[in-house]
Amino acid sequence: MTDPLAQIAAIVPFNQLPEEAQHRVAEKMAFLRFTKGEVIFSQKQPAYHHLFLALDGMAEIIVQNDAGLSTVIGFRQGGEFFGETCIVEKTYPATVKVIENMTCLTIPFDELHRLWEQHAAFSAYFSRLFAARFRSMIDEIVAEHSGEAPGMDGRPFRKRAVDMMTSPVLTIAAGEPVTKAAQLMADKRVGSLVVTEGDQPVGIITERDLVYQVLAAPSSLEAPLAFPSLKAVMNSQFITLPPESCYYQVLLTMIRESARYVGVVDKGRLLGIVALTDLVRNRDAGALSIVDGIEHCRTIDDLAARATVIDRLLTAMVAEQAQPNEIAEVITVLYDRLTARILELALDGLAKGRLNPPASFCWLTMGSAGRREQTLRTDQDHAIVFADVPEEQLERVRAFFLDLGELVVKGLEACGFARCPGQVMAGNPRWCHSSSEWMHRLSGWVEESVPEHVRQLTIFLDFRGLYGDLTLASRLRDAVHQTYLRFPVGLHHLAKDDLRHHVSLGFFKPFVTEKSGDHKDEIDLKRSLLVHLIDCVRIFALREGVEETNTLARIRRLSEKGVFHDNDAEQFCFSYQTLTAMRIQENLRKAHEGSKPDNYIHPYRLSKREQAALKEAIQGIIRLQSLTGSAFRVEGFL
Repeated sequence: MTDPLAQIAAIVPFNQLPEEAQHRVAEKMAFLRFTKGEVIFSQKQPAYHHLFLALDGMAEIIVQNDAGLSTVIGFRQGGEFFGETCIVEKTYPATVKVIENMTCLTIPFDELHRLWEQHAAFSAYFSRLFAARFRSMIDEIVAEHSGEAPGMDGRPFRKRAVDMMTSPVLTIAAGEPVTKAAQLMADKRVGSLVVTEGDQPVGIITERDLVYQVLAAPSSLEAPLAFPSLKAVMNSQFITLPPESCYYQVLLTMIRESARYVGVVDKGRLLGIVALTDLVRNRDAGALSIVDGIEHCRTIDDLAARATVIDRLLTAMVAEQAQPNEIAEVITVLYDRLTARILELALDGLAKGRLNPPASFCWLTMGSAGRREQTLRTDQDHAIVFADVPEEQLERVRAFFLDLGELVVKGLEACGFARCPGQVMAGNPRWCHSSSEWMHRLSGWVEESVPEHVRQLTIFLDFRGLYGDLTLASRLRDAVHQTYLRFPVGLHHLAKDDLRHHVSLGFFKPFVTEKSGDHKDEIDLKRSLLVHLIDCVRIFALREGVEETNTLARIRRLSEKGVFHDNDAEQFCFSYQTLTAMRIQENLRKAHEGSKPDNYIHPYRLSKREQAALKEAIQGIIRLQSLTGSAFRVEGFL
């Protein structure tokens, strides 16, 4: 049998141990052999008191949720460890099944603990390994209590465009007559054809195009044989995506572009096409029907009804095990459409009274909506920026936009968005300014940086243009970056404000919870944890001139710029995804029970695996706050 000492001497991190320590651990090891199809241990089985080290072969890691759906979440092969999660759990959170004959060494946990305590590099290696393994289970945390519809595919959000597309695609050359396109559709019983020039897709022609642009066109009624060319009636805005695009990216593209078909293209070659009906087959096209309904709403009451449908979609997406960022992006797009339609109705109402916008303007959405991180409906946070006008016209112009702002506030309130307790709304004169006024106000906030101004900035700085003249929002974003270049001390004040509260873990009990009151022994996932991650990432993004407002997008850009190391960026993303997933789950549970969602969670009622993930997420925020304090010279972090 192979010498254990020879094996571990070639495997990280045992090869970093002193020779004496290697000899000692080798004496404690045992060999085990497993054959293909054998289960080494099962989910929920009482844990062994040793770690497995695979020498050869391969095994798959399988997790089963409460609905009985099994998912392979990873593989282990020669040189890799498994079974480590039982260090913090009494039972295994997953099943390990051999798919190629496997030889393993077992390492007693008491011996591992001794090595961790005596050798810092050894301990650091396993800390990183265990953290990465916990992060890999984030998909299952979202779905742990999800309910799957019998007979339905519970994971459409895991599908890629290449998995959903229809292939091969029926195409027709751009130079062919319309009659040939119609005949081909009829013969093949399809509703669309991709129009090509050479091998390149240049457009799409649908049955709808033939009816409205050819048969029902006035010219066709007068001269039925004078059909236009195919190129003249096709839709040249043929949207394409790469084959690895996931379900939610296809869904968002269809929503944003009001498209019923998306081409799948790889290196210029058309592989297939995804139709709206394909999304229906893959479980849910609810978002698309909601958008269509929003666009046709004629009253605020109609829109309010649509808002409740969005709530049901949110619940369905959680049940379908969509990632938190996927959920937020889809829900944000829908709420954007809802807000835009309220603005359109408000403007139509003012126009009927012969009141039209006296200057170009842009509606700014802020807070979680500005970051594209909205899930359940929250308090309103928005503002208006309008183009500069002569001084003598300023107050008259402002009065129009304040009236518009108040109409939209009332519309959003009717749709379930509560008024902001701090009055951060476009109907408030403090949040309705000309472009020049906003830039002056911004400079004042940053230069003075008194506590009240810092609080205003944390709300304002995540703004994005939602409706109107988006160049006004773009110029304002440029002004933000220029202001912080002139007054970098403003970033210090933002950091100091966030770090007044140190996120921490307890000594005897890992989680720092409320000591009294209605939420005794609970944690506010938003105010006590997530806010600090969002704030710190924002501060780094401002320093680096990052345009994105979304937290995950900011982390990725900061990683690309070398501001965050890859390991740190991965941990910060994990922290965000974990906390957001838990927040969504808990708030949906409370809403379902008739309670008010409040972002609080009782950490000791979570499963051991969820507790371990929560602890790891908190450690990520602790690390981020430490980096922030050091980078922006905050006392206590230097």
